[in-house]
Amino acid sequence: MNTLVRSTGTERVRIDTVRAVAAGLAARAIATLRAWARRSRTRGELAELDDAMLRDLGVARANANFEASKPFWQP
Repeated sequence: MNTLVRSTGTERVRIDTVRAVAAGLAARAIATLRAWARRSRTRGELAELDDAMLRDLGVARANANFEASKPFWQP
């Protein structure tokens, strides 16, 4: 049986609900941190490509520099 965290009138918040919400928030936080790390890494790699490599990819140097200069939290 579920243990109650608190009870206010007819409202009851169950521990399993609180745990599910906390787990969801933790999963979203971890996913965000992973996306930031990947974005930071790939932008650094993009900045290191030479003009010939960028040409092969069809990317202008200005566009590569613009993308590479963005902060990791900005998509």
